[in-house]
Amino acid sequence: TAEHLFDSMNWRPADALPEKLYISEREFNDKELSILAAIGDDGTPLDVIIERCGYNAGDVVATLLELELSDVVCQLPGKIYEKR
Repeated sequence: TAEHLFDSMNWRPADALPEKLYISEREFNDKELSILAAIGDDGTPLDVIIERCGYNAGDVVATLLELELSDVVCQLPGKIYEKR
């Protein structure tokens, strides 16, 4: 049965999972704070974030990915970022 298969694979139904699988409370370094400050309240395009914070594009993209994985920011279509 499906239940037996789920049990054998150690799967749990979605309602049994915790709401968040990670801890989002953390301290931010200076680069993260600068990038977060560059993101406006209504979402900000990537190129504007890069221009506002003054870091190179690779550093900004890598830091935004870390912030996205930490559920601090989210990426919208068109490479627009907004704070959560």
